[in-house]
Amino acid sequence: MKSIVSFVDKTLSSKSFIQNRTYSVLILIGLVLFLVPMYPVGKSTKYNYSLDAIWANKDLIAKFSFPIYKDKSEYNDDIKKAINNFVPIFRTYNANNINHDFIRIFFDSLNNAVLYKMSKENNYDSSKAISFINNHTKIFSDSDWDNFILLKHKESSRKHDSLTLKAIESLFLDIQLQISGHPILSITKTEIDSKNIAIRENNIEKIYSTNLFYDEAEIYEILNERLFNSFPDYKKNVALMEKVCRIIYVPNLIYDKETSDYEMDLLIKSVPKTLGIVKENETIISINEKVTLETKRKIDSYIYAQSERMSNINILLQYVGKSLTTLVILFLFIIYLYLFRKKIFYDNSMLLLIALLILFIAFLSYILTTWFDTNLPIEYLVILPVSAMLITIIFDSRVGFYNVVTTSLIVSAIRGIDYPLFLSSLVAGSLAVYTVKDIKNRNQIFRSVLYIMIGYTVSIISINLESFDDYTNILNRLAFAGINSVLSPVLTFGFLIFFERFFKISTDITLLELSDFNNTLLKELSSKVPGTFHHSVTVGSLAEAGAEAIGANSLLARVGAYYHDIGKILKPEYFIENQTSGKNKHDKLSPNMSTLIIISHVKEGVELAKRHNLPKNVIDFIQMHHGTTLVSYFYDKALRKRKVYREQVREIDFRYPGPKPTTKEIAIVMLADSIEASVKALVEPTLPQMEGLIDSIIRNRLLEGELDECNLTMLEMASIKKAFLKIFVGIYHKRIQYQDKTEFNK
Repeated sequence: MKSIVSFVDKTLSSKSFIQNRTYSVLILIGLVLFLVPMYPVGKSTKYNYSLDAIWANKDLIAKFSFPIYKDKSEYNDDIKKAINNFVPIFRTYNANNINHDFIRIFFDSLNNAVLYKMSKENNYDSSKAISFINNHTKIFSDSDWDNFILLKHKESSRKHDSLTLKAIESLFLDIQLQISGHPILSITKTEIDSKNIAIRENNIEKIYSTNLFYDEAEIYEILNERLFNSFPDYKKNVALMEKVCRIIYVPNLIYDKETSDYEMDLLIKSVPKTLGIVKENETIISINEKVTLETKRKIDSYIYAQSERMSNINILLQYVGKSLTTLVILFLFIIYLYLFRKKIFYDNSMLLLIALLILFIAFLSYILTTWFDTNLPIEYLVILPVSAMLITIIFDSRVGFYNVVTTSLIVSAIRGIDYPLFLSSLVAGSLAVYTVKDIKNRNQIFRSVLYIMIGYTVSIISINLESFDDYTNILNRLAFAGINSVLSPVLTFGFLIFFERFFKISTDITLLELSDFNNTLLKELSSKVPGTFHHSVTVGSLAEAGAEAIGANSLLARVGAYYHDIGKILKPEYFIENQTSGKNKHDKLSPNMSTLIIISHVKEGVELAKRHNLPKNVIDFIQMHHGTTLVSYFYDKALRKRKVYREQVREIDFRYPGPKPTTKEIAIVMLADSIEASVKALVEPTLPQMEGLIDSIIRNRLLEGELDECNLTMLEMASIKKAFLKIFVGIYHKRIQYQDKTEFNK
């Protein structure tokens, strides 16, 4: 199992799966192929109605004659009654004539065999003893014969309550008196549903009560009762007595399974499925007429009959139509993702996640529609708000809303174009999206209960009042919607953890948890490398402000900044912000070695993040925040040391391995990281100095090509610069030099 999970995990996170357009098409085709069989046949003829509701459509007139079918539950009840009234068939079996003489002969033979076992003397009829022993080899084991010998030895004790062979013989003779004249059944009475059985002989069948017969279990019960009443030490020999009982009392009424099954099958087939017929052009129900049980049967039968006629015309064309309907429903969602959420559209793992959620809700609707035959409104147990909230939390509210519209249409189609369910699902799902669009913690999910319930309540009441539906039906729908409202947030909470782990995604909730300074890694960073920790917090503030200025994910930028330098935990003394003694360890190292140590904090940070199960989008900040930039200080130092042998200094040895930032958030952290360190190096930074420094660093990153893959525009970089300046002004603003107190006393 672990190997399968590991394989799926690697597949979903591999670039070959995520970016391959073939897999995108396969996901779409797979979703359509799974959804189409869930649609009902002839769904266009489905009407919205329920028992005791008012028929709001126009008069329904039969276009052809059709039979009135019983409800499934009614038909199943009729089958159960037929099965309960069925009388199983038995046939007589000419077994041994069980009487006192037969029992005495058996025990004489048994006694002879025991004596033979005991003495091996020739004065007993050894041939009969051996024959008896051989005939019962499969029944009596060696230990059984040892027990018989012990019972034989007890005869000399002459105790009236001692279990001996003679006592056993007397016991079975008494039992025979009790059951004499009552045939024995080959199966137990618990296996017979009927109170009667049929005995068939030469095609003549007679019915008898099962009370006239015994079965093996009843004989064992009689045997045990008599043993218990007469012999205190009987428990040691119960199994042995039951074996003797099985030999003597051979069933003489044998259950004819083949004939009984055949007769049962004929009986079930003979149960009528219909109650009558509706003729062509006959009015099934008129407008504003109440839907009674009789008219409901007619409407159900008409829909079923019309579906059968449609399926007989061309089932292939019908499936083509259903497939096109599904594609049309999905088309708007796909177009939206393509135009406005390209990151999702070009990520197959995210497309698979959305497809699985749509399929899950659709399958639940299918189960509730087809597996349960009830008049209760169980369709309101379709937990569509779960899908709405999950998509919103994982992506955003707009994607969540489009998912609600798409899934509501599919659920409605599976229910046979159920408009009331579509509307209530759309309203409740949309409110669920609203409640989690700015979610800050997992407990916030549970406030959705109220909003989802409001959505269902308003839509259910409005639709049902419009159709003059019965108040009982309205209350039933509200009750099931209430269950849905409570279940949805609970299930969202559980599913969210699963999707975060399985698809390696981080939601805003995850990021908020990671931003807590009590997090293990951040606590270690603050205690072991306080200089780096302070730097990371400042970079986090800058990145958050920069991201907000251009509409990027400010929370992701801040959290990424907090963790971007965690690799420095392993060698803190080699980074200047953590050097408090005034000694620099790089003074004794070659420029190449110093560069290797500096650059290694990226790789070590990635490994540390993976060990602590940080999400991939946070790990990307660690890996990309330096891009392929040059460690210029040590590169220049190397050049100065090797002026004569300049050709031996390779620039590539002094560059970070990359990759370059691929998102705007990571690019912002890259800029904030460099700018924060440079501004801090200024003795008394002024606004013009800081502005010039920011312009210089941004210009250099652009010229070096480090921002080529993150899609930052010049306008956005100008906004980021303003946001950075605002933060720096707040940090390095000039303070008023207050005069000495003595001056005020002059």
